[in-house]
Amino acid sequence: MSISTRAKTYTAAAALTILASTGAVVHFTVPAEGVGPVESAITGEQSARYKRAFLDFAMSADDFRTVAYPDSGGVWTICYGTTIYPDGRRVQRGDTATREQCEQYIEHHYETRVYPVMISLLGDVCLPLMWYAGIADHVYNNGRLKGTNVLRAARARDCAGLAAAFKQWTKVRKHGVLVFEPGLLNRAMRRVGLLKCGEVEFDDSTCPTRGEVKTA
Repeated sequence: MSISTRAKTYTAAAALTILASTGAVVHFTVPAEGVGPVESAITGEQSARYKRAFLDFAMSADDFRTVAYPDSGGVWTICYGTTIYPDGRRVQRGDTATREQCEQYIEHHYETRVYPVMISLLGDVCLPLMWYAGIADHVYNNGRLKGTNVLRAARARDCAGLAAAFKQWTKVRKHGVLVFEPGLLNRAMRRVGLLKCGEVEFDDSTCPTRGEVKTA
């Protein structure tokens, strides 16, 4: 899987502000004005492991389609849940993509919108690798972490609390009303399966640090 060595990334603060204001089913948000490209935020072997864990999970959990389709909320979507391309264009009816392009889209989203939020809000909390993957997928799929029950449980390293929090994010907004969506419950249950409550051991020596996020 190839990624650009120079991707458009954003400061953790900018990404956090954008993501915190998105709706429950938004995968991508419009880039902040005036924030220019910087070097890729993903550096070092440890961060690469966390990134790979997220990608493996997210790419297996999301329906993979190379032709645009309306998601459960009616938003035009393609690939592994992309609704807005890296250049800011929205996915439209009739759009197509190759598998390589789809991989680039999800990597770009992780580097610019998921990883900075994870480090900004959880960079001082060492999480098991697969917990990180599940929480990062929550950010990718729901577009929000700040102020959520998911964040509170993650910061406390409360496995049962995190499992319960994942299962609460099962609604999609349709015509201004939040309604239950079975697909979101299925995905939440897959995240719960990553936690392995009662088995996990915490290793504070294997986590990315705040210093690995490069800002503009």
